[in-house]
Amino acid sequence: MAHHIQLFFIKTFSSWVFILRFENNKVVLKEGKVRSGFASDCLDIMKKAQLSSGLLYGVRHQNGIRIKASKNFSSEIIQRIRNVWSFYN
Repeated sequence: MAHHIQLFFIKTFSSWVFILRFENNKVVLKEGKVRSGFASDCLDIMKKAQLSSGLLYGVRHQNGIRIKASKNFSSEIIQRIRNVWSFYN
């Protein structure tokens, strides 16, 4: 339920570019487009961190796209994903 509420706010109040949902060792692209390699690498990071679910989204910013995540992502995991994003972007 919390993911649905967060998804509502992301879609309503952000200039999102993509939304990825992670659940049960799967990744689902909810909105937008990302390279399959990016989604796969993010899933690997999630598995290594033993996270079972979460939302990851890209938000348009004046300097490009910023990566944001749901609250269950630690700052270390978000940084790993940002590093991967810089490779694909």
